[in-house]
Amino acid sequence: MSRRHLSSSLFCLLLAASGGAAAYGLGEARVLSALGEPLRVSLPVKLSPGTGLDASCLQIAAPPGRETPFIADLLRAQFRVTEVGDGLAEVLITTRRPWTEPILVFPLRVGCGAGGATYREITLLIDPPNLVVPSAPVAAAPAAPQPPA
Repeated sequence: MSRRHLSSSLFCLLLAASGGAAAYGLGEARVLSALGEPLRVSLPVKLSPGTGLDASCLQIAAPPGRETPFIADLLRAQFRVTEVGDGLAEVLITTRRPWTEPILVFPLRVGCGAGGATYREITLLIDPPNLVVPSAPVAAAPAAPQPPA
């Protein structure tokens, strides 16, 4: 049995043992936009067998009893779900208005119906546009020779 197949089997076994309470496994969120642009965030989701996911199953929400204030623009975020196969889906979270804060923390609820919801606090660092990180240190250019005084 391959290592990937073994880890997938173990993940499914853990989901089954939990009684379906964790029907969705959330991966690491990835920012696809820059500051000053409408927010675009990609989030991979692992689905348990027999579980589907659509945009109506997603909302900006904290677990009961842990309500926190939200940014109004984020509450109007749109969700698009694309099934990528093999029990995986990708969620794209977008806003219409440009995002201007470099750090964003928000709670996300993934799940449909009364049971099986997963909550996750998402923390994003949003880079300014055209941020270029040099791959190697840049050497200073030699100074031009000065004429004798």
